[in-house]
Amino acid sequence: MTLQFAKSTTVHEANLQPRGQRFRVVEKETILKAALEQNVPFPHGCKIGRCGLCKSRLTEGDVLHSDHSDSALSQDEKAGGLVSIGIEC
Repeated sequence: MTLQFAKSTTVHEANLQPRGQRFRVVEKETILKAALEQNVPFPHGCKIGRCGLCKSRLTEGDVLHSDHSDSALSQDEKAGGLVSIGIEC
C-alpha cells in the first residue's frame, strides 16, 4: 500500500493507493488512528507502530517522525520511503 499527502493548514489528506481511498489526518494525529476513525480499513496489530503491520510506502508529501520511529523502522526502510503509520503523523 502507498500513501500520498496533500498538505493544507492543519488538516492533511491521505490517499491510499491503489485503492484510491482518501481520508483526512489532523495534524499530530497518527495516520492509522485517522484511517480507523473514518472507517478506512488498514492492516495493523498494535496501533502504536511496533508490530510492523502498518508499514507503508510514502510516495508524496512527508510525515513527522516520532521518537519511536527508530525502533519501528530500520534506516534502510526509512531510506526506501517506508513509514509506520501507527506512530507517524
